[in-house]
Amino acid sequence: MSDGLSQVSVMSIYQDCLGRMWFGTREGVSIYDGERMRVYKGWENLDPESSINVLLGHECDHLTGNRQGDIFFRTCDSLVRYDIREEKFCVVGGCNAKTVTSVDGDIWTGYDDMVCRYDEKGDSLQLYAKTNTPGISSLLISGKKIWIGTYEGLYVIEEDKKVRCLIEGPEFYRLFESSTGEIWAGCRTGGLYRITQDERITWYSESNSAPFHIKNSQIRSFAEDRFGNIWFGTFMGLHKYNPYTDQFTVYQQDHLPGSLSHSSVFSVYIDAQETIWVGTYYGGVNYFNAEREIFAHYTDNPLRKECLNYSFVGNLAEDKEGNIWICTEGGGLNFMDRKTRTFKYFTAGHRNSVLQNNLKCIAYDGKRNRLYIGTHHGGLTRYDIKTGIFHNYLNDYREGDIKPDGII
Repeated sequence: MSDGLSQVSVMSIYQDCLGRMWFGTREGVSIYDGERMRVYKGWENLDPESSINVLLGHECDHLTGNRQGDIFFRTCDSLVRYDIREEKFCVVGGCNAKTVTSVDGDIWTGYDDMVCRYDEKGDSLQLYAKTNTPGISSLLISGKKIWIGTYEGLYVIEEDKKVRCLIEGPEFYRLFESSTGEIWAGCRTGGLYRITQDERITWYSESNSAPFHIKNSQIRSFAEDRFGNIWFGTFMGLHKYNPYTDQFTVYQQDHLPGSLSHSSVFSVYIDAQETIWVGTYYGGVNYFNAEREIFAHYTDNPLRKECLNYSFVGNLAEDKEGNIWICTEGGGLNFMDRKTRTFKYFTAGHRNSVLQNNLKCIAYDGKRNRLYIGTHHGGLTRYDIKTGIFHNYLNDYREGDIKPDGII
């Protein structure tokens, strides 16, 4: 709150088309633009002539957006739209809105046992289907299926709008679809369900043994990073599921600097720069970059294949195979094989090599699969990756009319 956040309980997080971060709290909504925080609360109206600061209620959650960039969220069981161009709030739906979601820019919401879709032209909600299920608590639109989480089970609406029950019993609080097409269904207290495209179901809970054990069975929200890891919040920490190792990692509040400010996580969101934002129940918002979790330090030791041959690293380039070519300022050109995590070194002093080991810059030509390397006193060098042949341009341009410097 000392940074301007309206309240410490952050129930929902969203990034709008302008890059601003929206935080839905129990006391209004806060918008962070990277420099300052703007707050809108239900009881604040600084300008009586404007509706810009007027909110219907206090607790704001289920933040999302449509293709026009407008922001939608739920407060006091009503659907609220924020017009991003007019900077005004307006109520779209009536009472009993329990969930709001967006798919391909379309806004969907659940009212009692009804699934509704937002009509942009009429600025209103249109009934899509009456489900005759227990009250709707969460929604997910996936291809030709609509997944409906209710207070008493998980249901599916097919293309013919017929409703069937897939899992009876628990209250489903949040639904999420991964990049592989799997459905992750989180219950308020009943654990986590993972559903494949052919509807095979795996259940994870705190009462299960490994590998089906999670730290806590109160599941809140989901996000997926670019490595395919599934992040979700629980009452007892932030969980990360690694699909390659089939294992869970848990992050909780502890005494170490840089840890979570509170272990009860309600909202998780990954922004355009791969930063993970975590909204807690009593610790405000935390953010971090997941890259640090897989960061490896490559020290210099020319006698070992998994190390650089020189400590002073300059510019780098990535080829079409995903391998890394590294300029060092004293050790020539280093090549790192991304699959084996081993290095090769190309140093001066050979017939087929760079002329100088102090390399300043590098550019990759993907069309021809070549590298162009600038050196400190050896001019420009070309390296053909396929043939393994170096060509040094220094003598060429010393003999010609164009005479660039030996330092590139």
